[in-house]
Amino acid sequence: MSVRALLTSQSVVSVLGRELNVRLLEISRAGCLLESSCQLPVGTLGDLAVDVDGRQYVDQVRIARCQAIAGAGNTHRLGAEFLTLHMPGALSLRRYAAELAVDLSAIDVPRPADRGARDG
Repeated sequence: MSVRALLTSQSVVSVLGRELNVRLLEISRAGCLLESSCQLPVGTLGDLAVDVDGRQYVDQVRIARCQAIAGAGNTHRLGAEFLTLHMPGALSLRRYAAELAVDLSAIDVPRPADRGARDG
């Protein structure tokens, strides 16, 4: 197929992709809060890959909100929700978040009333 035929074809589909470094601030089973040096439009879809202890966890996300941080230059907070496009794999980021939630729920944190009873 010639370049001209390819460029005028109605059946050609393309995807424009780019890599963007983000900082993971918070994570839950439903999504995460990211920090970025650039703005992303709400609705942007992408793969989020996070390295933890030598393992890479990956999930598909949709940007649900983007907010510039006042006084922080070009820093933005991105609210990203996990998409359910297929069954999460063993190295799914959302499975990792679920494991974190289970680990945290096992920690016995005294309630304020309990602390007062022990201190008194």
